[in-house]
Parts: sequence; C-alpha cells; structure tokens
Amino acid sequence: MSGSRSAAPLAAAWAVAQALGVDGYTALTARCVRATRALRDAVDGIEGLRVVGAPAGPLLAVTTDEDVAPSRRVDPHLWADAVRSRGWVLQPQPGLAQDDGTRLPHTTHLTVTPVTETRVDALVAALVEGADEVRGATRPDTSAVLGALTGLAGGSAPSSDDVWAALRAVLGAPEDGSAGSVVPSRMAPLMAIMESLPAAAAERLLVELLARVAEPVAEPVAGTADRPVDQPVGAARPR
Repeated sequence: MSGSRSAAPLAAAWAVAQALGVDGYTALTARCVRATRALRDAVDGIEGLRVVGAPAGPLLAVTTDEDVAPSRRVDPHLWADAVRSRGWVLQPQPGLAQDDGTRLPHTTHLTVTPVTETRVDALVAALVEGADEVRGATRPDTSAVLGALTGLAGGSAPSSDDVWAALRAVLGAPEDGSAGSVVPSRMAPLMAIMESLPAAAAERLLVELLARVAEPVAEPVAGTADRPVDQPVGAARPR
C-alpha cells in the first residue's frame, strides 16, 4: 500500500516541474489560451448555443441560446451526444437549483489542454456538424422512466433490480444486464432523468448505474459450457 501521501506522485510532479521550467509552463499555458479562444470563437458562431459567463480559464460551459427561435436552438446534451458520435467526448452537466432559488442551466463542458491546440480544427468541425445535426430537437421524453422510478423518492423503496429494469429503457442495456457494456451510448436521456428526480433519488440511480458498470460478468467454468443444468461440475458427460 502506498498510502494517501505517496512520495511517487510528489517526485513525479517535481521532475516534470524541473523539466519544463518557467519557459515550458509558459508555452503550455499559451497553447491552452490559443485553443480556448479558438473554441470560444467557434461556439459563438454556432447558432443556438452560447457560452455561459465570461470564462477566464481553459474550460467553457455551453448552454442553449434562448434568444433564438425554438426551431434554431441546440440542446447542449443532445449536442454532446452528436459530437461524441464523431469521436470527441464532451462533458454534459445537469441543471442545478441553488439554495437561493436560482437555477443553473444544463450545460456541456469543454475542458481544454495544451494538446487540444493540435486538433482544434478537427474539433471545431465536429462541434459545428454536431450542432447542425440536432438543431431544433427537444430534450428526450423521460416520462415513462420517471414513472417507473417514482418509488425512489420515498415510500417503499424499489429493489436494485427494479431500479435497473427502469434504467434499461434509457441505457439500452441487455435484458439480463450481463452482456455488453452498461455505460449509456447517449448521455442526454440520463441527464434529463437526473435533473427531474429529487437529489436523493438521483443519487440512488447513479449508485445503481455505477454498481452495474463495476459488476463482474460471470464466465462459465472451462469445460462446462455444454454441461446439462442438473449435471454437477466435474461429473462425467455422456459421449
């Protein structure tokens, strides 16, 4: 066990700092700045989207531009899914009601690193194409799934299997939950559900999702694939 204060990460960080020096860090920062500006300009030019606030660092939060006609608006979560289908992973974030009653809109985040500058043209093209694909589309209808999850908010809590059965409609997971990946291929429906559920229920949903992702898939014991159900492992098989 390396413990919570392992010396290895500290030594690695020190070595990187020594190797880069002030000039190296300055060059990396400049690359982040240029890439962030290029992406900001690109998003500003996409009808139906807008950048939230005036970000000073290498992260952009993008949401729907409510000032354009509904038919020209772009939902940020549908946009993230469309961009993902083109090979880029953005970060959808659910909307959030704050303690003072104000509500932060649902957004998609773009985190910029120095490497981003080397692929910024391809990324911008994917951002534009993704927006064109989903412009005017509305958020997923999650009413059926929410109805199945109403018990999560209180009363008699459903079992884990009940929760997973409701989630399958969103995730497109196999019926038995054992074959293939349970990670959703589209995040927009899941984000819409997260926003609609009470915080405690949303937490339960995420716990169940993560549990299914981490759940090992049972593999048959070698030599037993064609064994009759009632025949014990190691028993002689008829020839």
